[in-house]
Amino acid sequence: MQKLYKIILSIIFVLCICYIGNSQNIFYVSTTGSNSNDGTSLGQPWKTIQYAMDNATANSIVNITTGTYNEKVEVNVSGSVNNTIVFKNYGNDMVTISGAGINNPEAVIGIIDQSYITIQGLYITDNEQLDAQGIVVEGNCQNIEIRNNDISKINFSSNASAPVNSSTNSQPIIVYGTDGNNAITNLVIADNIVHNSRTGFSEGLAINGNVNGFEVTNNIVRDITNIGIDIIGHEGTANTNDQAHNGIIKGNTVYNCKSPYATAGGIYVDGGKDLLIENNRVYQCQWGIEIGCENVGKTTSGIKVRNNFIYGNDDAGIAIGGYDYPSNSGKVVDCEIRNNSCYNNDTNDAGVGGVTGEINITYTENCVLENNIFYATNTADIVLFVEDVNSINLALNYNQFYIVGSAEFEYEGTVYSIFSSYQNGASQDANSIFSNPEFKDISVADHHLTSSSPGLDAGNPAFMADIGETDIDGDNRVINSRVDIGADEYSMTTSAHIITSSLDISIYPNPFADKVIIDGDFDNYQIKILNNAGAIITNYTGTSSPLTIDLSALGAGLYFILIQNTVHTKASLCKILKQ
Repeated sequence: MQKLYKIILSIIFVLCICYIGNSQNIFYVSTTGSNSNDGTSLGQPWKTIQYAMDNATANSIVNITTGTYNEKVEVNVSGSVNNTIVFKNYGNDMVTISGAGINNPEAVIGIIDQSYITIQGLYITDNEQLDAQGIVVEGNCQNIEIRNNDISKINFSSNASAPVNSSTNSQPIIVYGTDGNNAITNLVIADNIVHNSRTGFSEGLAINGNVNGFEVTNNIVRDITNIGIDIIGHEGTANTNDQAHNGIIKGNTVYNCKSPYATAGGIYVDGGKDLLIENNRVYQCQWGIEIGCENVGKTTSGIKVRNNFIYGNDDAGIAIGGYDYPSNSGKVVDCEIRNNSCYNNDTNDAGVGGVTGEINITYTENCVLENNIFYATNTADIVLFVEDVNSINLALNYNQFYIVGSAEFEYEGTVYSIFSSYQNGASQDANSIFSNPEFKDISVADHHLTSSSPGLDAGNPAFMADIGETDIDGDNRVINSRVDIGADEYSMTTSAHIITSSLDISIYPNPFADKVIIDGDFDNYQIKILNNAGAIITNYTGTSSPLTIDLSALGAGLYFILIQNTVHTKASLCKILKQ
């Protein structure tokens, strides 16, 4: 009996030690605090975020309370496995970290050679200088998460009219995998808003160099003066393994990312490999989604682009290939472009990119384009452009093309004005169709299929969805026995489809606990709150921006906010998450 008693005491002792070892530390930061406090309570908070980033311990949460913190900070601590350090806003507090008036360092928040760090729920702004950065992750870093932040006004100059050249750069979010032997791994960049930044020759959100295993999901990237999202390789960022790879770019909304001096992509891959780009909405950029390789002698490979809505861009909805291979660019190989819906791209034939068509293909090897919709409206009547560069094993099939009036298919130097002539002459798209896809409502950019769409069950009959693959809305990719053409798999069930148009809307905080604020481009509009099944819960009429809505009575879960004018010519439908 005494032996059993000792065993029980030993077990209790071990459990207590484990509990103590895994207990989470909570710290607080306040503009009215003091760095001489212990930081462990709201009554004794630290004063500066930098002090917290110097002193937080593994397995801790640093709650930053309401206010503007005029600091540029660097994380000088690391967590460990199952012991992440989280720097976040306290509750639903509005926390601004402003770099105004501070020249050095370049970044508002720097994470260099640190691991197991989360940055969450912060407003990062007002950094105007050459090489300005919002958040930078660099070096040997693992398990970094950047979530639910709002990043804006990261400008290469405080002068809005400053001239732009290759030396003028700023980066709202930039990740540099500089260590060739130790990749940045388990990187998550999710649910952020990156906007209103003059980035010069740089991008809104970029991942560059030896980064192996990452997610860029559910972000809004808008109003950037160059590329929106860029995944990069072969720039000498790392001495070996210099390609961002094994990444997912999913569920992002990218719009109004345009450069006055180049053709900027909403989502661009330049030298990356083994990437999945799916379920995104890209509109009002220049290129929609571009897969290229700028560096001579290098390769972009293994990219899948699927189930995206791409519309209203100045140049082609999808561009793929080495733009001047082999003399002045690398090449693109082993890529898939399938089940995307492209509409009304190549809208600016007088722009930087000229006339590009709905789909633009330069030099590729072993690339497949199938089950896509290409609905062109450009004034030059170009639906498809394939450059005369002798691409190897290029395969197009089971696509749906359409344009009202005259059509032009330019394939390797030959122009075809009749679809069947193109099929026969190019020996491509043998099972593709030329017909109106019958989108649900193009006036509000609703590119879902209707019950009479010719693209229903018309995709490749041998198609099998990958594990976890869905259509643009998260529905099953194949509902009947054969996949539909385009990003949407038609279903008779009612669902809350995500609709985005020219409205400029911000909804915060998101996720939320009780109230949400809706701010943006609306006046005297209808606003509806819908549940996950698309049923209307609450209906407001005649509302104007900004609007605060109390949703504390709702249960935890996913909801939607639909904002539309009275004639339903403009609309925006956005996801919100109740905690």
